[in-house]
Amino acid sequence: MTIYQEVALERARQDNKWGRQEHSPYGWLTILGEETGEACRAALEGNARQYRKEMIQVAAVAIAAIECLDRKDGFDFREPLTAAQVRINRLAFQFSKAYEEAMKRRAELGIFETLEIPEPPEPGAEPK
Repeated sequence: MTIYQEVALERARQDNKWGRQEHSPYGWLTILGEETGEACRAALEGNARQYRKEMIQVAAVAIAAIECLDRKDGFDFREPLTAAQVRINRLAFQFSKAYEEAMKRRAELGIFETLEIPEPPEPGAEPK
């Protein structure tokens, strides 16, 4: 899974948990500061895994803030979600939670090699 896919999954998780958020720039900076503080704490504690997780959340919150700003300026690049898209977001959230649990279990068992997840095929490509 790419970093961009992880951030997209985190955005889906956030939207599923809190719905579409509308905050002022100051409100978003407060949320972003809180997430950044958690990343700082993980870095200072030398916890690379937690630091990485927090940085994914920082990126996702920054994107959410930009999306909110664009909506307020009349540039809603996110069309209203269809029922199918809502189901896809829920599945993405469930996958991200299952992946997180699997990674925790692997850490408990001392399995640290990278889990490779293949990229999805291009539209119209023959399945392998």
